[in-house]
Amino acid sequence: MAGGPSDGSTYSKKTAFVYIFNLIVGVGALALPYGFSKAGLVLGLLFLAAIGFLAFITTTWLIEGLSIANFILVNKKEERIVGDEDDNNNNNNNNNNNNNNNNNNNNNSRKQKPTEKDSLINSEFSENRYQTNSEDKYLLESSGSNELNQQFEIKKRVEVGEMSKMFLGNIGYKVFYGVLIIYLFGDLSIYAATVPTTLANVTGGWGKFTDYSVYYFYLFLFACFVGPFSLFNFQKTKYLQFATLITRNVAFLLMIILSIIFIAQGNGASIKQVPMFNISELASIFGVSIYSFMTHHSIPGFLTPISKKDRLFTLMGLDFILVFIAYGTLCVVSLFAFGAVTNPTCATASTSIHTFIPCQIQSLYIYNFTSYNSKFISDFLSLFPVFTLSTNYILISITLRNNLLQLITWKQDQISSTVRNVSFSLTSSLIPVGVAFCTRNVSLLVNITGSYAGLGIMFVMPALISFYSNKMLVEQYQISNPKKSPFSNKFFYILILLISVICLILATWKIIITYK
Repeated sequence: MAGGPSDGSTYSKKTAFVYIFNLIVGVGALALPYGFSKAGLVLGLLFLAAIGFLAFITTTWLIEGLSIANFILVNKKEERIVGDEDDNNNNNNNNNNNNNNNNNNNNNSRKQKPTEKDSLINSEFSENRYQTNSEDKYLLESSGSNELNQQFEIKKRVEVGEMSKMFLGNIGYKVFYGVLIIYLFGDLSIYAATVPTTLANVTGGWGKFTDYSVYYFYLFLFACFVGPFSLFNFQKTKYLQFATLITRNVAFLLMIILSIIFIAQGNGASIKQVPMFNISELASIFGVSIYSFMTHHSIPGFLTPISKKDRLFTLMGLDFILVFIAYGTLCVVSLFAFGAVTNPTCATASTSIHTFIPCQIQSLYIYNFTSYNSKFISDFLSLFPVFTLSTNYILISITLRNNLLQLITWKQDQISSTVRNVSFSLTSSLIPVGVAFCTRNVSLLVNITGSYAGLGIMFVMPALISFYSNKMLVEQYQISNPKKSPFSNKFFYILILLISVICLILATWKIIITYK
């Protein structure tokens, strides 16, 4: 998935702060206002803050695991070097032993009875030797502590899948990649459903094609576009990253401003009309909250290039606080703008005369502005997912293909690499299109992806990596991690796993009663 530069370049913590923020805040946040409209303002904010805090905890666990992985790799390299030196030294020592024995015999024969002066010299030497050893011991402990911290420094990029194999074995490795692949398929399915839905909203139907049926025409065009590109290997250019970044942030800021203007004009909901606390709809916000804070699979990529890696926990904590403020602001203004509107859907941009027609909060918040007075603004917000998701879809599809090639090794020696690449490329790019053909319900896809695969990547795997990495460190090296997370204890391990089970049950129950 996404990550930092792979060419050896570095950046400052300020740059990393901005980079991490933009990596976390993705298109999934557009589904948060809909979840808030169901769960209520108070419950939504409390739950969003809780998920953000839990996401921060599990992020510190992955940082901790990353530092332990670097320590193990450094020590394995030193063990190999020392082993080679020992082999060479043993050969040299065997050759010198005979000469040393002869010299010792000659020296012993020349020894004389010690004098008083000799005794004083020997006594002074012994005292100095004791003092020197004490000082050396202090210096060694001091330098040893610094050296130990250096060994835990995050210098090598070790992906979460590699950490799973290192600490959890082959079974954990395969489980993680299985969960990651499911998450990527869900991610792509969300993109595949969002792009044609957006295009259908903008253009509307024509001739015999209704607004609903034209969706499948755009889905077909989308498949024809992403399928061939997914066969190749290429990375997102820096300029494309900046363009996508600017477009996304402008769209988010624009939605907040337009909502505030709508409220200021006296059209918003009063505090009594805004839903506050609906515990029965808690599951509605769970999946989308997980999806909105998901960044764990990319942690090694964006932390390793940081030039000075002190206070990484603080850096991540500040980022999560800022992300929560951004999400909370968007959701609060959406509720006070459209929380009391009863109109089920907004007029599409293709058929409206751009007289703003408010509607209930939609599955993606951008759809609340399809009939905005300014055609340019309405089209920009409506097409926002098309610009960002089409490029991301290809990149994520290539990432998914590479993970499939790494996980599925059945008959790889008998099948040519070209056939395998083409097969898995088409699989990764077209199966999500098939899912989007079966359902265009973005909220359902977000909830399933976040509630199941996202739960495993964000909560379960980090807890297991933290526990078993610290256990390996103590059992094999008899030391503790100087960069240990403050949450690495049994209480938080059990808490996270218990919350995961409860949330999984709630999410499953919600999906069953909603879509049965």
